Parts: sequence; C-alpha cells; structure tokens
Amino acid sequence: MKKILASGFLLIISYVYGFSQDTIFLRSGENIKAKVLEVNQAAVKYKKYAELDGQDFFFAKGEVSTIHYENGTIDVFKEVPKAPTPEKDVDYESMNKFPNGIYMTLEQLRKRKPAFDADFTVIRRTQGDIGMNGGNDYEIKSTIDSINKKFIKKTMAAYVRNDSVFINCIHYGIGTWYALSLSHGPFLTFKGCMSNEQSASEVSPYGMMFGAIGGGFAGASAAKKRFPYVLSLRTGNVKSLNKGYLQERLKEKPNLLNQFNTERDQESEFTLFNYVKLLDRVTPLD
Repeated sequence: MKKILASGFLLIISYVYGFSQDTIFLRSGENIKAKVLEVNQAAVKYKKYAELDGQDFFFAKGEVSTIHYENGTIDVFKEVPKAPTPEKDVDYESMNKFPNGIYMTLEQLRKRKPAFDADFTVIRRTQGDIGMNGGNDYEIKSTIDSINKKFIKKTMAAYVRNDSVFINCIHYGIGTWYALSLSHGPFLTFKGCMSNEQSASEVSPYGMMFGAIGGGFAGASAAKKRFPYVLSLRTGNVKSLNKGYLQERLKEKPNLLNQFNTERDQESEFTLFNYVKLLDRVTPLD
C-alpha cells in the first residue's frame, strides 16, 4: 500500500512539474519554455523556465504565434506588420548577429569581427557573491592556461557565445564583470549595477552614520540593484536607458517615435527595452 501511495505521489509530482510552465511558440518555428510575466500591445516579457531567478527577456509581439499557459489557456496572436521604416523594409536585426568569440574593442564588435575564438565558461553569479564583492551578473572563466582572470576581467570588451553577447562593464564605470545584452544591433541594452560614483554617494552616508557594519549592509544592498543601460556601438558610450534617451534616438525614425509616444507607460523597462529592439531592427550596424 505504501508503495502504491508513493508511486501515486511521484506521478502527481511529475504531472505538476511537467506542466507547470508556459510555452511561447514563435513564428520562426522555435518554442521557448518560459514563465510569461507580461503581454502588452508591443511585446511579451518572460523569464526562461530554467532560470526563473534570472533576468527578464522580451519578444516583439509580432514574433509570437501563440502562448500556451500552464493553466491550459492559449493566447493566439495575429501576425502584425513589422515596425515601419521610411527607408526600406529590411529587418537588420537578423543581419546584426555577432559571431562567437572574444572582442577586444568596440570596433571589432561593431564590425562583427572577433579577435579570436575561445570556448569559455559563463557563470551566473549568486546574490551572495554579488552582495559581498559587488559587480554585475556574469563571470567568465577560461579553460585555457594562457588566458588568465585579469585579462578576462579587465581587458576584454565583450564575449559572444551562441547569440548571447556579454558586455564587460568595467570599461564604463559600472562595476566589474559582465552583463548580458538583451538586444542585437547598434544599440545593446542590458541591466547593470550602479555606476561607481552613484554607489559611493549612496553608501558613504550609511558608513558615516553607522560605521563599518552599517556601510557594509548598505553596500551589499546597493550592489544587488540593477538599472537599465544602453551601449551605442556607434559612439562607444553607455547611457542610462530612459524615456528622454529613447525619444532622442527615435527622432531618426519618426514612425517609431510616433508609435512610442502613444504608449501608456513610456518609462517602464518593458517598453524601453522593446523599443530599442525595434530600433535595432531598422538600423544597420555599419
């Protein structure tokens, strides 16, 4: 009897775990196991099912065919036209892919020509590690003796593996280690830690008022905060991603600007990231 109950319990667990996920079906034929967080008029926001504690990802709504939710309901999306462009109907996003490899400069990244290839290990850092040591979400480790940690941490500009672009944030004064880009094209969006100056201004008062222990707690809390940024491969500058920045960039694409100005929540990360992705679609790297 106990064996029967145990078997039944295992079957229930298997059923729950087998079906407690959403599935996003793309028009390309690919399907993604995910947890859907939000769907608005322009995009679908989700987390990868294997990384529910990881960062958020986005698909433009036109890329999605259906979403099958864990509760059995299904959303079906009509095919919508791609973001209009006054020049020509070219989807540059599919052309703006970055080959695998190590990029030593932004110029190499802009030209999509890595300095060399190497199969590194990408590690998502724990919250405890980030709170203790600061820095961004991804550490990269080499399995090659001739490439040391200092070279990876301080010299490399970016690392690309299987369409994932990891940006070395140390070059922009926003902490150590790497952030994962959420877009592909001349504008790379990512979520990174506080700038060095911002972190110092936020933590210092606590240290002055409460001593080393108070400063330590404040520092750990500040280290875990994440903010939206955008790296322009044209200028090499990293800026905070906000409504003002996006409206300035969209002036070159008036149709997209008009579309953005109709959005209800123009300051949400969801909307901002999605419109940079749309901008990358209609903007060539070169």
